[in-house]
Amino acid sequence: MKASQLLAAVTAVVLAGPALAEETRQESQRPHATVRLLSAPQGANRWYGVGDTVSKVQLCVESNTGRFAMNLAPQVGTPDASSPGEIEVVFATTTGERVVRQWDGKTDMAFTGRVAGQTCGVAGNVSLEFRIKQQNLIAVVAGDYINQMRFSVDPA
Repeated sequence: MKASQLLAAVTAVVLAGPALAEETRQESQRPHATVRLLSAPQGANRWYGVGDTVSKVQLCVESNTGRFAMNLAPQVGTPDASSPGEIEVVFATTTGERVVRQWDGKTDMAFTGRVAGQTCGVAGNVSLEFRIKQQNLIAVVAGDYINQMRFSVDPA
């Protein structure tokens, strides 16, 4: 390789360096959020014919904007006609948000929250609790209703 060709190649790499660094910096500044399931559903996952059943999951949500929108969606497929009519969902974050809603388990549901810092502790920073009332459980076919959903987050 001639010296002039080598100099041209080195100059091209040196000039491209700042452009690549700027592109990487812009990528890291784009809003993004992630969610990880830290614990499988905990609590009374089996119902023995008396009382409500309660199940709780711990999540780790990270967002570079400090805010997020969490979506709960039933799994793809036809919802079972015998599923419980209402599921009480309690959404809570370590930053103080706490929302209680009734969910039919068949449609999507969304919550918004804040995160403090960029890392989660062992217990996570978001919890979801699902409660099915006894009167709803008596009227349905036995099944695993709590585990049949998807979690996703978007930056807000």
